[in-house]
Amino acid sequence: AKTPPPPDPETVPSLAAAQDIAADADAGIRAAALLQVFFAAVGAAGSVAAVLGSAPSLFAFCGIQIFGHLGIVLLVGRVIPKLLARLLKRERGGGGEAGFALRDLLLASNANVGGPTTAAGMAAAKGWRSSVVPCVLVGTLGYATATFVALLLGQGVLKGMR
Repeated sequence: AKTPPPPDPETVPSLAAAQDIAADADAGIRAAALLQVFFAAVGAAGSVAAVLGSAPSLFAFCGIQIFGHLGIVLLVGRVIPKLLARLLKRERGGGGEAGFALRDLLLASNANVGGPTTAAGMAAAKGWRSSVVPCVLVGTLGYATATFVALLLGQGVLKGMR
C-alpha cells in the first residue's frame, strides 16, 4: 500500500501553526508562565481568611472527606490485601508482595478527589513521568462514570422528595 504524501502546511493553516509552535522551544516556558498568571488571577479573587472566617464547618467537612477518602483508599489498597496475604500464606505456604504500590494509591486518590489535572500535576511534580497519562485517563474515566452515577442518584433522591 502506497502512503499518501503529507499535507502541505501552506494549504492547512492549523497544521502550519502547530508546526510553528512545535518548532518553538520556548513555547512550553511561555505556556507555564501564562498558566501562572491565570492561577494568580483566579486566586486573587479569593481569600483563605474569608473562607476560614465565614465557613469553617465547610472547610472541616471537606478536610474530613478528603482525608477519609485517602484513609479508605490506603486501607483497601494496602492494608487489607496484606492481611489477606498473611492468612493465605499460612494456609498455602505462599509468599509475595500484596496490595498496590503506595504511589499508585496516592495518585488514584488524588485523581478521584481533584480530577485528572491535579493527579497528573502531582505525578509530574514527583517525577513519576510514567504515571502522568494513566492519571489523566483514570481521572477522566472517573468524571465520565461519576456523571452518570450522580444523575441516577439525583433522580432517585428527587423522586423521594415529591
